[in-house]
Amino acid sequence: NLKPALKAYSINAKSSGVDAQGQVDVDLEFKGRKFHGKGLSTDVIEASAQAFVSAYNAIYRSLKVEERKMA
Repeated sequence: NLKPALKAYSINAKSSGVDAQGQVDVDLEFKGRKFHGKGLSTDVIEASAQAFVSAYNAIYRSLKVEERKMA
């Protein structure tokens, strides 16, 4: 069960206008390590979801590497 802590969340405009792209960056901490995620979309909710999924995937990959080292 993954329960990382949110350490940073930021939104930055990457373009301007009605269809402006927004970039969301998140930093999560899990088991003493920091994991970064990034999302880009015209919808800030979608960009946020992408960023969290990206960070969670990084955590998952690190757990799989640890499992392989233990095997």
